Amino acid sequence: MVFICDHCSEDTLEMIYNVCPFEKEVIVTHLGQNGTSLKQYELAREQDLDIYFAESDYVYQEGSGLKLLDGLKETGLVSPYDHLDHYKTSYVPKLKLINNYHWRSAENNTMTWAVSNKLFKDHYDIFYKYGYLDKEVWDDLRAKGHELFVPIPSLATHMVTNALAPQVQWEEIWQKILSA
Repeated sequence: MVFICDHCSEDTLEMIYNVCPFEKEVIVTHLGQNGTSLKQYELAREQDLDIYFAESDYVYQEGSGLKLLDGLKETGLVSPYDHLDHYKTSYVPKLKLINNYHWRSAENNTMTWAVSNKLFKDHYDIFYKYGYLDKEVWDDLRAKGHELFVPIPSLATHMVTNALAPQVQWEEIWQKILSA
């Protein structure tokens, strides 16, 4: 696992070392949002495994990792976040049932997502061209026949007050995490 800590405080770095006792690499940068995105793509391009890009402001449901892997194996491109914006568009999603869990294609999403190694390397130019600009990445990939899929109900939520994923009691999950 690689943490790219852009403009992070010493407290954040200390937290990573305390909370994550596994093998990891911590890279401290001052690149800004787009520079950090490009850096993560460069690092991921050197890997021979499927890749998960995760922003720091997400909360996950317990057991979400295995469901995310199931979705990735089946579709090649997933996000754990069922964004509220998916319900405010004329986009008509495709639905899939993967290992007894519902997934829907999404017009766009944030930049927390997983991708098969092959798809990432085949379309590296798209990711690198747009950096952190999520809508453009998903539009170009969809034009090339690659749909982004998200779970219903969501496996994670972006911690933005007015954009929490629907149908999940996030406050209860958050309180459980805080009390652990």
